[in-house]
Amino acid sequence: MKLYRNHYTEYENKSFIRDHICATGDFRCELILLGPGESLTPRVHRLKDEVCFLLEGEMDAVVDGKSITLQPEDVLHIGKGEIHSLQNPYSRMAKMILISTELSHSDTVEL
Repeated sequence: MKLYRNHYTEYENKSFIRDHICATGDFRCELILLGPGESLTPRVHRLKDEVCFLLEGEMDAVVDGKSITLQPEDVLHIGKGEIHSLQNPYSRMAKMILISTELSHSDTVEL
């Protein structure tokens, strides 16, 4: 067992910030802070799945052309091969935990 304590700095309405929380040989856990008006470009992963857990704020996700608004405590699964993007068109910072399988090479293709 290994405990990872909160070690990130709170950012007030700043641009997209991604903070690596922990990784093992099997998975990666990241904190994503997406400021108002910020977005992640569309992307796809050929080999890995991602699970997103929204902690605070609201965020819009588009997965394979389908839009959904995430609320706090929503969980979104993005399967390998699904084209996806995230946007924060809201006035408040969105804070999300992203967990994915850990790969030794880059699996992300930005579109």
